[in-house]
Amino acid sequence: TCSNATGQASCNLTVTASVTVPTLVELNTGSSTITLTQPSAANLGTDVPDLGPLLSIKANKKWNLQVNSTEAAFWSYDGTAASSTETGAKPISDFKWATAADGTFTAISNTPSNIFGSVQNRGNAVQKQIYLKTFYDADYAASSNVAGNYSIHLLFTLIAP
Repeated sequence: TCSNATGQASCNLTVTASVTVPTLVELNTGSSTITLTQPSAANLGTDVPDLGPLLSIKANKKWNLQVNSTEAAFWSYDGTAASSTETGAKPISDFKWATAADGTFTAISNTPSNIFGSVQNRGNAVQKQIYLKTFYDADYAASSNVAGNYSIHLLFTLIAP
């Protein structure tokens, strides 16, 4: 309240405006699919490298990024095998990721894993490239090598602790 009790021509009143800025984060992969390189006979017993998603991260506070598979133990399999009792059983751990092409690759699991060892600084459109490798067993008869289509669902979670 402002009153002119002293006969002055004006009175002053201070008002405070405030706002709470929430945690704001944004994660973009550019695409919801990754096409992996088909293995050849020469690839059996090795890891086949692929370029993973280029992640774009925006955050107004420190953040970290986690990845895990939503599959419990095996890749999803859709194939026409030689017999109706034969199906592909590729372990999710055959799929690995890293933050550098020549870096240390970590097998994916269904437990979230920090992609970056430490919390990252806030920023606008921070670009992070992910690198992938898929292992193919050396045994032609391995259930993880049965002909067909395999897919693995990856869950990227941006957290701002």
